[in-house]
Amino acid sequence: MWWVMSRPVCPRHPHARVKRNGYYGKDKQFVLWRCAGGEGDRPHQIRPELSTRLVGGAEGACDHCERPWEPTEGLPQAVRDRFVLRQKAEALVALGRGMSYRQAAWEARRTAGHPARAGASGWFSDDRRMTGDWVGQHAEIVAAPLLPERWPKIVAIDELEVRLLRFRPDGTRVQRGGEAYTVMGVVGYEDEHSKGRLWRLAARGGHAKADWASVFAELPGKPEIVVCDGASEGRNAAEDRWRGVEVFRCA
Repeated sequence: MWWVMSRPVCPRHPHARVKRNGYYGKDKQFVLWRCAGGEGDRPHQIRPELSTRLVGGAEGACDHCERPWEPTEGLPQAVRDRFVLRQKAEALVALGRGMSYRQAAWEARRTAGHPARAGASGWFSDDRRMTGDWVGQHAEIVAAPLLPERWPKIVAIDELEVRLLRFRPDGTRVQRGGEAYTVMGVVGYEDEHSKGRLWRLAARGGHAKADWASVFAELPGKPEIVVCDGASEGRNAAEDRWRGVEVFRCA
């Protein structure tokens, strides 16, 4: 028994029957729907307005494409796939050493003995979505012991706005587009002679003083020196968060 998704309604034929009609996308991650038509209209596909992205369902099934998960497939819900934690850890280690998602997925299935077809021997899928899911599920746990626990003596901060295309009603493009979110980075230096390394990376809805303050609050400790550009938001947040810190403009 698995969940079944309620079928979409065709905007042109709201009373017509709609059924699945395959997949599309680079990794076949979207479901195509087909309307049976009506009142003399021929059947037609509903795409892209009612296409549906595949996600993990309940009870070991996909609720969007109405089929059970195969033994070779991973799940967004880590507790329901058919690989033990040791197998996942080995795949994550291999990915960290430079192995591709596709090769790691193939190796994991081969090691676990999960053929790509029931009854098939020696043929294993290399679909990389499974190992991609595992990175999202477990990367934070794997990385936690390696991440910094306190702020170092010196930090350099900067931000990057990620923007989307925007168009005016007349179809002309807005020069700078619209801001989607801001990536905030902090590079740390243990002392004046050490090599800097990425200390913290965060995404925020904007780049206001409050956004920088929330990043600075993620770790205990206090740097002695903060290096930043000419923007006032990061500088003011650093001075408020760490009283007495020296703030320098970057060259």
